[in-house]
Amino acid sequence: MNKKLKHIIPITMAAIIAASIPTVSSFAEKIGEEIRIANEHSVLEMERQDERENYILLAGQIKDIRQGHEGSIFALVSDSDEEYSGIQFGVSSDTLLLDQRGEKVAITSLQIGDTVKVYYRKDQPMALSMPPMTFAPIFIVEKEGSIGFTELAFFNENLINLNNTLQLNIAEETQIFDQQGNPKTKEDLVNQELLVFYDITTRSIPAQTTPQKVILLAQEEQTLKETMENIDTIIADDFIMVEGNKMIPLRKVAEYLGYEVSWMGDTQQVELRLQASSFLMTIGEKTYAYNRSLGQFEQAPLLHNHKTYVSQSFIDRLMQ
Repeated sequence: MNKKLKHIIPITMAAIIAASIPTVSSFAEKIGEEIRIANEHSVLEMERQDERENYILLAGQIKDIRQGHEGSIFALVSDSDEEYSGIQFGVSSDTLLLDQRGEKVAITSLQIGDTVKVYYRKDQPMALSMPPMTFAPIFIVEKEGSIGFTELAFFNENLINLNNTLQLNIAEETQIFDQQGNPKTKEDLVNQELLVFYDITTRSIPAQTTPQKVILLAQEEQTLKETMENIDTIIADDFIMVEGNKMIPLRKVAEYLGYEVSWMGDTQQVELRLQASSFLMTIGEKTYAYNRSLGQFEQAPLLHNHKTYVSQSFIDRLMQ
């Protein structure tokens, strides 16, 4: 309604309209109740969604690569050209390393400039270095000339993600596996976190797709079990016995858990850093520093074949 029409409304009509409108206080009270309830529902739903989705995505390019141990590498991934931006990801044989169509990719094929997506758990340890450092559970390489998309999300009983943007229609040709490559069925995918590889989608809400491959991701309890199994594998191939104590390779285990390891040859000391945790130990001494407190090894750390070995029980302290 324009200004002229507003001015010619009869006063009596205005009075009738005004009388029919609830008072401001009563209107605000009713609306306030509705808004409050809606907000509470939204917050609770967001909290439930947050509990069910365990991965964070960093999409960017590989800015730098440096060699690690036994074929592993550290890849600096960033979505910016600013100094110290991004995260250094440890990529090893334990990493689920695939392209955007779900095909395996060799670590040796990774190059500076590659466009990648890295999914890492929101609760996994991260060293407070510059830039920060952690390991990469899932590393997706976007190959040029290959069409495909990935989605990592929690999918409900109808195989719809929590954002209601994608629904899965599983076909006979859809490949379904867990992270270890074991075959799974459509029924295993309900109410689970999934890594989905797909191409064509419908223009509906949510968009629907028949995925080429779906990988069922491990739950937190399974992840902890797998972590311990992987550490056991590392130890099985590299340990020594000293006075009845099993000594394990410190750097291998600590870096696998995401620690930044520094060797100070002039003082024969090793420093470990991860988030707010730091350890400082000296070869030949049972006492070590942990943040502002002191701890005790069962057996003093020692050097063997240019590697530091510590008591196996130290693993428990590293995982706290």
